[in-house]
Amino acid sequence: LPNAPKVVMFPGKFQNLEPMPWSNLMEWGEQQEESAIDFRKKSVTSALNRSLKNWYEVHATLEQRRAGVPLDVFMSWIWPGLTSEWKRKMMCWICLSEIEKVRQPTPRLIDSEQRKQLEKLFESMDADAKGACCPEDIAGGEDQGAEAKLKNIVDPDTVRAFCGDRQIHFREFAELMCEDDCRAHPDSRSVALEKGGRMVKHSREFLGKSWWMYEDPPAHEVPCRKLIESIEVEIKRWRR
Repeated sequence: LPNAPKVVMFPGKFQNLEPMPWSNLMEWGEQQEESAIDFRKKSVTSALNRSLKNWYEVHATLEQRRAGVPLDVFMSWIWPGLTSEWKRKMMCWICLSEIEKVRQPTPRLIDSEQRKQLEKLFESMDADAKGACCPEDIAGGEDQGAEAKLKNIVDPDTVRAFCGDRQIHFREFAELMCEDDCRAHPDSRSVALEKGGRMVKHSREFLGKSWWMYEDPPAHEVPCRKLIESIEVEIKRWRR
């Protein structure tokens, strides 16, 4: 609602879109009527306030008075013939609008020359052409002299601590070794950032969209992220 009072509509951890308390809705309506300058707006807001009070006093059940006004009820008031499918679509539009506020540009894909360099490096570590490297391979091989070990920038234990004691294929190797802020391949879903942290790719089939966001959101993004999660819950509810 435009120019609505600044109220906490979604306290705590968001799980569902909380209904707006009737007291807040009534306060907003009265504020709009009192601040109306021209006669037409004052007439419309006055009619709105009379209708809200009538609905509350005559039609609302005790539970509806206690719970407040859900978003889908607002939609039904504005568009009386609105079907469940259209409510779901409109919730998707709202969700996409909120996502745009926190979405980050898609990280750059490494160029062919950078990929060739990574392939050459991987092949040099995969001396037996197994198609995968173990922690020892990435650390320079198992049989190394003291001088060779000093030249390596990483040891097997460090590799195991970061990747686990397992075989690493080229695609994952490229993701680990490629330039910061870049995607190693078109299907990458996680990117290391030069300034620290990671960027991750999110996808929602019911929205028909994919986007990139910070893995650990900065403080100013947290309320919007929680709202997005709540809207997603509501969309899934309307899909049932």
